[in-house]
Amino acid sequence: MANSNYYDVPNQKRRFNFLSKNKLSLLLFIGRAEADITNWIEYFITGVRISFEKVYEKAKLESGSKDLSHIMRGLDIKQRKMLQIFENQKTITSNDIAEFFNFAPRTARKLAQDWVKEGFLIIVDSSKKARKYQLNQELEQKLYSGNV
Repeated sequence: MANSNYYDVPNQKRRFNFLSKNKLSLLLFIGRAEADITNWIEYFITGVRISFEKVYEKAKLESGSKDLSHIMRGLDIKQRKMLQIFENQKTITSNDIAEFFNFAPRTARKLAQDWVKEGFLIIVDSSKKARKYQLNQELEQKLYSGNV
């Protein structure tokens, strides 16, 4: 790959200033239709090539990962954010939800109850004081075990 710093701000400003001044002087004279803008075209094409190379490399890296978009579309925004907690721990409490979203404890308990009704969470410890929740097992398997 060519110089990865091609679009670094200092270099970009220096190139742009040089090309702009030369381009401006070219465009201001009467024979602008015959102006030589080869340097600008080379600069532009090189930038496009570098951009596409980066996109290609990123696509190669991502091609091995599984597509979870169909699962994620079925979740609301809070549920998607909640998945971050489940990456590090298997069970959560309503206090974890309250802390994560900066909600009042009562709001977090209500949210957890709603998620149980929707099937997003299941109750794994039904005690009143320290009720614990876990991600729905089917969803957990699809997201974290590689079986889509």
